[in-house]
Amino acid sequence: MQPVQMHEQVAFEPIEPRLLLDGNVMAEVVNGDLRIEGDYLNNEIVIYQVEQGQPEFTNEVGYDFIIESKDGTTLINGQLTYFLEGVTGDLRARMGKGNDVVDIKRSHLPGDVKIDGYKGDDALWINDSTIDGNLRFSNRDGFATVKIDEVDVGEDVYIRNKGEGSEYALKSTTIEGYLKIRNCDGGSKIDLIKLHVGDKTYINNKDGSDKLSITFSKFADDVNINTGKDSSWMFINLVDFEDDLKVRTGDGDSFLEMALSGVGGHMRVGNDDGFDTQIIGLSNIDGELKIDNKSGGSKVGINVLDAYKLSVKSSSGEDAVFLDNVKIADDVYVCTGSGEDSVNIETLGLSFGLKSKIGGNLKVNLNSGEDLLKIGQDRTRGRTLEVAGRIKLDGGGNFDTLLNSVDNLFDIIPAIKNFEDFGKNGELPLAPAAALTEETAPVNEEALEKAEADDYENWRAAVLV
Repeated sequence: MQPVQMHEQVAFEPIEPRLLLDGNVMAEVVNGDLRIEGDYLNNEIVIYQVEQGQPEFTNEVGYDFIIESKDGTTLINGQLTYFLEGVTGDLRARMGKGNDVVDIKRSHLPGDVKIDGYKGDDALWINDSTIDGNLRFSNRDGFATVKIDEVDVGEDVYIRNKGEGSEYALKSTTIEGYLKIRNCDGGSKIDLIKLHVGDKTYINNKDGSDKLSITFSKFADDVNINTGKDSSWMFINLVDFEDDLKVRTGDGDSFLEMALSGVGGHMRVGNDDGFDTQIIGLSNIDGELKIDNKSGGSKVGINVLDAYKLSVKSSSGEDAVFLDNVKIADDVYVCTGSGEDSVNIETLGLSFGLKSKIGGNLKVNLNSGEDLLKIGQDRTRGRTLEVAGRIKLDGGGNFDTLLNSVDNLFDIIPAIKNFEDFGKNGELPLAPAAALTEETAPVNEEALEKAEADDYENWRAAVLV
């Protein structure tokens, strides 16, 4: 098949001699593919489709495109504006050295889009477009910027940067296949807003401080998030994870907050050395929520959560766990390591007094250190914790304190050991079965829903003190 010939009959303005030109981009259509080759200088180009009704429209086979200089100094085949026709396949761009920008607007791309920034601070912007195949962007050295807004991708998206730092924003975009984001060096900032991914999602960052925000999005398959060394910050709000969610952070302090979200499978959170904070509230997890923090201390706050099973573990360092208004269908297991730790169950509840209900067993193991376990003590009256199964509370080594609200009653006598101080309320009381059926005053459901939203910020602030 012969290469499609490029038309040069369109009249363009001559280049003014006073312009300092950055670089020259070579562009051609070969066997239906639009191929772009940059040079070692800075290249900034805009690509957009020629639509029916525009003067350049040919109405022949394939799609027609115009490539323009974005900065007014980059040339395309020696001109500031260049027309190409007959694109039926991929868009492939190798931008070369220099700080490059590829800006794609209002286009239907019938094949794959592959952009290689090579070296330098490179950027890819895509807006209001459709890509029938895969989207791939890579950069080997320098800072990378990717902004994708209102784009439909028929297959997979793969974004990779080996350089020093990156900033990605994917907004109002649908990806039918998988999403893979990988960064090697430098910090990263990733914003996913109104994103819909039909297959698995992988976000993998190595060295550098990382920030990730996911809002108003939906993921149809597993989501795996890994951050490397140094600090990390993650915010998840109004997100639907239809399968498993796995989050893993490396050395350095980490912060994770998830609110008003749902997980259709299991949620796993694992962290290495450093102080780790997890705030999870107003959410549902169909499977198990499992949090595993290593050395360096941690703070875990969980409020208004429905889940099948809950496990919170930590290693050395000062750890604090807050469980309020949770509904767990099966077991709850909390285990802290060495250090002065505190576990607080129903101590910061909402003023309307939602109960925590555990359908299986409750086991708390505080291990070594002078630790504190508090049950009840919140602003509500009456029974605030119901456990259907067995209760095992172990203070571990050193001098440990157990405090329980006098209003908390249990079906089965708790197994308690290694607590040297029971506080002023004494041992946990046991109630007759008849007393367990008594309820507090009826709750106005509408008022309760509003109270949840209003009080969540107060609860969050108390946990983060």
